[in-house]
Amino acid sequence: MMITMTSAWRWVQLARFIRTKQSAAKLVLLMLALHANKKGECWPSHETLMRLCEFGSKHTLLNALKYLRDDLKVIEWQKGHSNQFKAIANTYRLQQDRMMQLAKQARDDTRAQKVAECTRTLSLLAVPAGFLRDVGAVIHTHKHPYRGL
Repeated sequence: MMITMTSAWRWVQLARFIRTKQSAAKLVLLMLALHANKKGECWPSHETLMRLCEFGSKHTLLNALKYLRDDLKVIEWQKGHSNQFKAIANTYRLQQDRMMQLAKQARDDTRAQKVAECTRTLSLLAVPAGFLRDVGAVIHTHKHPYRGL
């Protein structure tokens, strides 16, 4: 499969900001993003995904796919089928709106965490209250590396 860097890179950039509770799911999401076309569709086989992710069992891959579909709702997939004449691959679709929502949520959580850390640190140093407000404003205006957010 030929990977078009312009379309795939856009999806990879978005996928890398999404937080998952399973490292296997994050790796599968990145591999799907790497293979996605402009519409977010891709057709890698389970064997291809297992090889790229270096998983030892199909169970790990299927659990990661189910987590991405059912819990995070960042992918949809249509199961393929085959007969003696033709094989139809699984179709995976990345859900851009949901991925953007999760990436923004991760960004906001990171900002809130940074403000809390700064506030805690500065309060230990007995810094004036006006300074804390200014630091919070600087952290709040920090730009996210992904331009679309």
